Parts: sequence; C-alpha cells; structure tokens
Amino acid sequence: MALVNETYRIYYVADKFQTGLIDVLLTVLLPDDTEAGPFTMTEHPLRPGVYYYDYLPIQNGQYYFEADSATTPKQFVQIVNIEGFGSVPYAGFDN
Repeated sequence: MALVNETYRIYYVADKFQTGLIDVLLTVLLPDDTEAGPFTMTEHPLRPGVYYYDYLPIQNGQYYFEADSATTPKQFVQIVNIEGFGSVPYAGFDN
C-alpha cells in the first residue's frame, strides 16, 4: 500500500528498453486536481532502459502518474491511491 509521507517509486520502461534517455519526464496529477512536475526520471543503474522517480505524496487521495519520452514515445499512466500517514500512527474515523 502507498502511504502519505513515504516515498513512492514510479517506474517507466522505455520503448525497446532504450538506454541513455535524458528526456523521460513524469507529471503527477494530485488528488486536488493540480499538477506537479514535470520531473526528470533517472535510468536505473542495474536495469538498462528502466527509469524511475521517487515521489513523496503529502496528501490522501488518488494520484495519476504520467510519464513519457519525446525521443522514444511510449506514454505511461499509473493510478495509485495514497492513504494514511506513513510512519506516523493514523486512525480514520467515519462520522
């Protein structure tokens, strides 16, 4: 489960595992419908052609992670529900 205030890693696999890309960008649509980014994704040192970004969510809700490369387009979207407060104890109450 993805938690608020804990790093969430997003992965992007380039078309044909293309290595050396410097234009893999990630945009995040936050639960309040605002955008964060674009953020430059980094190629994984042990997995050529796989790129990642560590994102720190700060609010509960549904996040849309969208990534792509202008050099080798392969659009990617991941939808993640982020809940709780990470390492801080959390109790949810329904009224």
